Amino acid sequence: MMKVLAQTPHSPTAPIDFPIHPEYQVTDNNAGLGKFISALFANAAVIFGLLLLVYLIYGSFRLLTSGGNDKAVSDAQKIITNAIIGFVILAAVYLLMMVVSLVLGVDLLNLRFTGPVP
Repeated sequence: MMKVLAQTPHSPTAPIDFPIHPEYQVTDNNAGLGKFISALFANAAVIFGLLLLVYLIYGSFRLLTSGGNDKAVSDAQKIITNAIIGFVILAAVYLLMMVVSLVLGVDLLNLRFTGPVP
């Protein structure tokens, strides 16, 4: 086994092989943008859902620690209401994506762009 140190010279023309998970390997040159957009839609929904959950928990904590102060209670209720409205909007957007997907026959969470047909 050869030890490779930081000072070991490396040929700039030699290819560097980075391990890529098989799910993210692009085998079709035209499928990269579609996979990127699909992953963006799917991951954005999860990230926004988690952020809204944290916001809801924050509002609940503020409500529990308000100590009966009317202004603090109303501020906490506004935070909770905004978080619930955010969940409703997120669910509506996801539902709209599914309806558009069914109507147009395009799977928005698994897009594939193909090049021009010769």
